Amino acid sequence: MSRCIPLALALVAGTGGASAGCSKTARHDPEERTMSPSISSPVSAAFQDKQLEKPPHVRLFLDVRMHNEAPDPRWFLLPTRVREHPSRAAGIIGASVLWLGPGRGASIGEFTGLPGFQAMLLPGGAEIQVRGLPITGELRDLEAGAITMDVVIASDLNIGGEPASAWFGGDPTCAAGTDVQWSHDHVRNSRDNPGFKGVPVSIAEERRVMVPVKIPRAQ
Repeated sequence: MSRCIPLALALVAGTGGASAGCSKTARHDPEERTMSPSISSPVSAAFQDKQLEKPPHVRLFLDVRMHNEAPDPRWFLLPTRVREHPSRAAGIIGASVLWLGPGRGASIGEFTGLPGFQAMLLPGGAEIQVRGLPITGELRDLEAGAITMDVVIASDLNIGGEPASAWFGGDPTCAAGTDVQWSHDHVRNSRDNPGFKGVPVSIAEERRVMVPVKIPRAQ
């Protein structure tokens, strides 16, 4: 049975973007990528690339595969930062919605908050892959050679007393079998709360998946 997690209202401060002077490394050989965890997991991820930002931050780009094992639609909530957990989201101040791929493809809601998260709605039984999905880590993650990504699977998601779908500006359901490349050039819709005031989040969490990702050490 689902358990609904109502979370308290919070304000967000000190958010910031990537440094203008960031540098991007060469891509890791696709044939050397190792998808993890095992194939039985509903979520797996592999390192694709990294982009250095203002120290100590680094942006990691991952190839993420998601499989909705339920017969009905499910939300997949992924963190925007390595040590943040979508289940602890306390206040959302805005969102940008990306529509990727031809046709319906995949829609990704990038919700800004404390903490923020990325949300995708998969139809029952569907499997999709998003290549190059970003998550912000730190230089210590590169030194450790691995990260763990906390992913929440939920039967329902409400933000500010509204269904999350209302923030997408259209049907957010991803097409089954879609395989797309992430790009921030495909923002379809955006929304900010007046005065950047945080609104509460309610997640009907069904499952949490800890996804380990290996990061190749620089040569």
